[in-house]
Amino acid sequence: MFFPAKSLFRSCALVALSVGCFVGVAQAQAAKPGERGRSSMEVTPLTLEEGRDQLDAFRKQRMSGDYVFRFELVHYPRRGPKVSYEGYLWGTWNQDGPRSRIVIWGDDTSSTPTVDMIVQNGPSPKVWVLGKDGRAVELTKDKMRDPVLEGVVFTPFDLLMPFIYWQDFEYAGSERRSGRPHDTFVMLPPPGWEKNAPELKSVSITLDRNFRALNKIEETDQNGEPMRSFKVVSYKEVDDQYIVKQIDLVDEKTHDKTRFSVLAAAVDVQLPASTFDPRAIGLGLPPVRGLPFKGI
Repeated sequence: MFFPAKSLFRSCALVALSVGCFVGVAQAQAAKPGERGRSSMEVTPLTLEEGRDQLDAFRKQRMSGDYVFRFELVHYPRRGPKVSYEGYLWGTWNQDGPRSRIVIWGDDTSSTPTVDMIVQNGPSPKVWVLGKDGRAVELTKDKMRDPVLEGVVFTPFDLLMPFIYWQDFEYAGSERRSGRPHDTFVMLPPPGWEKNAPELKSVSITLDRNFRALNKIEETDQNGEPMRSFKVVSYKEVDDQYIVKQIDLVDEKTHDKTRFSVLAAAVDVQLPASTFDPRAIGLGLPPVRGLPFKGI
């Protein structure tokens, strides 16, 4: 059973939503025996064509079946006490890419969630949120960098991660992390994007080379300074699939951090299409009862 968080709902909520997109595209495999012993070996850089192939393969990979996560957010502001939240994330894929539904409560006295949102990732991303009239509202592109709620840090851009699908990139090199080869790609905004995010210069993504698992994301401003960073702390195997277990999300300007942790997961399930239909926003909690949840 899920109990809504006993706290005010602010910037952490959007962190959870960005994680929803994050886990929708990030998969990993167990390290192969003997790889740790090769941690001192140099990593051969990829060619431009190899780098493009790696990105294309990363965009296309997916988990087997749909999934549902019950998660916890712990927000660590630079100043002040930490605050904890809980929520649910439903995930699937369609012909356009990963699709997620996120529900979070900000007040345990209300049966209505503070956030009920559907995110469609892919080359043509979209976001639907719960409007003031209780109906779904699709956000326009000019609102993608605006806070979804007053006072929050994270935006729909962080949820959609459109930079994964940007075609222009620079290969920033390779290195070993935890004994495994990783490659970093600097994704460059397409023409016209500057009107939506004038402060954004580029977004770096770091991938595990062997398994194309997302390891880190870092947004950079026009002065070359980091703005936000997402780092995968750990993965967990559930029913022969690897899912993100824990992610740290950091506002590099304020140094506030939110840690996302999956508490339980049901993977390789089949969810009704209505779960991800914007018309269902605000009409109650999608399926959770009877699903094969396993504690993480």
